[in-house]
Amino acid sequence: MGRKLPVFLLCAVLAGSVLPANCGNDDSGIGPEEMVRRYFQYVNEENFEEFYNLFDPEVEFHAPFGFDVQGVDNIKPFYSLIISAAPDHVDTPLEILVSGNQAAVLVEAVAGTAGGSFTFYASDWFVFEEGKIKTLSIFFDTLQVAGIFTGN
Repeated sequence: MGRKLPVFLLCAVLAGSVLPANCGNDDSGIGPEEMVRRYFQYVNEENFEEFYNLFDPEVEFHAPFGFDVQGVDNIKPFYSLIISAAPDHVDTPLEILVSGNQAAVLVEAVAGTAGGSFTFYASDWFVFEEGKIKTLSIFFDTLQVAGIFTGN
């Protein structure tokens, strides 16, 4: 029997509008799935110059712990905090579900901290416009993750 996706992840994709398969592509032909793959490649490599170029300058960004901002410069503190808290990290997209210009991703995150290595799961919701990430919402169990980073 295959791996089951969380119901909220499937519902998020199914609730999205059904758009042509190339709706998220820019002139270079890079579609949502490739954009998601590059997002994880660049963050894992800590190639932040290329990473931040994936985002629309006015990106809407939502993450746990009340981190809701707009603009690519305003998302940088979130990623800096994550990298400093888990300097040895690998985020792996286990499933990428695309519907038009939107993608839902099930993520396995392995975080290496001073207290050891920990694994947790997250879901990311991407919306793309003109070949850039226009909206990104990140979801994970904040109680579990806070405990990982505080050692509780």
